Amino acid sequence: MADSMVALAIISLGIFSFSVCEIQLHQQQRQLIVKLTAARLAKEASAGYRCTHRLTTIKRGPYVAVARKGYAEVTFQQDRILRITG
Repeated sequence: MADSMVALAIISLGIFSFSVCEIQLHQQQRQLIVKLTAARLAKEASAGYRCTHRLTTIKRGPYVAVARKGYAEVTFQQDRILRITG
């Protein structure tokens, strides 16, 4: 009886650890998708600025990319997540 309780406790701990790790991986994946999308939009906006030499704004859902002389920045849900100067 005690052996089966120990085994059950070990299995329960393993399942709990697995679920915590899976949640963390999903959060990291979402963060990386946001960063990748921001980088692509910043590149697109800065290319638009280079062509027109005017303020360029690109809106895609919760993302807004703005490029002007000297920098490009991207906001996600009104929080700045990327700024490139140069």
